[in-house]
Amino acid sequence: MMMGAFGIKDDTDHIMIEDGKVELSAAKPQYYDALKYYHKLASEGLLDVEGFSQTQQQYYSKGQQMVVGSFLEYLPYYVVGQENDSQYIPLAPLKSDSGEPLWDGIKDKFAGWHNGFVITKACKNPEALVRWFDYCNTSFTTKMQWFNGDRGVLWEMDDETGEWWNVNNYPEGQTKGEYRYTMSTGPHAPIFLTKDDWDKFVQKDDPQAEERKDCINLLEPYFPKDYILPVFEKTAVVEEKENLRVDIDNYIKNFTAQAVLSGIDDAGWKEHLAKLEKLNTARYLELQQQTYDNTNAN
Repeated sequence: MMMGAFGIKDDTDHIMIEDGKVELSAAKPQYYDALKYYHKLASEGLLDVEGFSQTQQQYYSKGQQMVVGSFLEYLPYYVVGQENDSQYIPLAPLKSDSGEPLWDGIKDKFAGWHNGFVITKACKNPEALVRWFDYCNTSFTTKMQWFNGDRGVLWEMDDETGEWWNVNNYPEGQTKGEYRYTMSTGPHAPIFLTKDDWDKFVQKDDPQAEERKDCINLLEPYFPKDYILPVFEKTAVVEEKENLRVDIDNYIKNFTAQAVLSGIDDAGWKEHLAKLEKLNTARYLELQQQTYDNTNAN
């Protein structure tokens, strides 16, 4: 997200679309500009360098201690708690001299979860695992227990209409996000929430609803105009793309951390571009371009 100030959309795929062409974000000159700037912040003590290695629990702990001036999160109370939420305000993407600011987001991109249930070939009883998955999706209530925990704590529903909404009955001293994972698997649940499930969601008794809406409205003008929709592809394509992506992602994460912590110069940047070539990023971009073209053709 912080690359957005430099006109870069960057995530674990490390791609962005410009004029219908898939490009590698970490190979663009704006990325180099960003690395130099964030190294400057780190060297001046203005960037928490532990962010490259800390756990989410450690991240939330710093928020609870109120030792952070700014941070990235869905809403402030996820990090600093309800009692401190009002001390923070949302910021639009910052702007640098390198390009128009971006924020890596998509509004109403699809209904339901695209990441789903898989069975490894090493599973000795796949039929039993399928039965277990079916059980997890027996009813909406069962799915929500996996997704949000016990009814009445973080969610509630009307049994007659099927409408459901968020509530905030979690203990003091914990963030909502932190408590959610003590009683559920959250978005990593072995469930499939359908469009019909989401259509029954209503804003009710949720003091953060308007705050969320305001944040989305603030950021939406900066969302990328073009992106690759999540789609199902042939197994061979998915496997090749993912094998390339994992190596590219691991390298870029390590490279970025090192560049921000220790600095980078022109020679280091040229070496980085050469390394990307050796990781077969050309083939990776070719596969991503095919996905983009096929999606838009349909």
